Amino acid sequence: MSIPVAEAVDLERARSGYELIDRLGWVVPLVWAGVVLPGVVLARRRLRALALLSFATAVGAGLVLLGVFAGRAVFAGSTERAELAGAVWDVVTEGLRRESLIVVVVALVVAILVTLVAWGAPPLAGRRNRA
Repeated sequence: MSIPVAEAVDLERARSGYELIDRLGWVVPLVWAGVVLPGVVLARRRLRALALLSFATAVGAGLVLLGVFAGRAVFAGSTERAELAGAVWDVVTEGLRRESLIVVVVALVVAILVTLVAWGAPPLAGRRNRA
C-alpha cells in the first residue's frame, strides 16, 4: 500500500538536493576551518577575532535551523497531506536540526568564554596603548 505524500516531481527534486548535500556535507567544515583558523592566527587581536567568529558561526547555524523550519512549512504546505509531509520532513532533517543546534550552543559558549577571558586579560607586556 502506498500513501502519496507529495508530487513525484517535487520528491525527485528534493531527493536530488538531499543527495548532493549528503555527499558534499563533509566539505563545509573543512572550508570553514580553512578560512577561520588562518583568520584567527593572523589577527592582531586573536581573542576578539575568535569571539566574533564564534558568534558568526552561531548565527550561521541558527540561520540553517530557521531554513529547516521554513522548508518544513513550505514542503508541508505544498501537499494535500500536510501532517504526513511534515512528519517525513522531520525524520529526514532530524540530524541536521540536532547538529545545527549543537553548533549554535557550542559556538555561543566559546564566544562567551573567550569574551570573558579577553575582558579580564591584562594587556600583553611590551605593548603600549597609543591613543
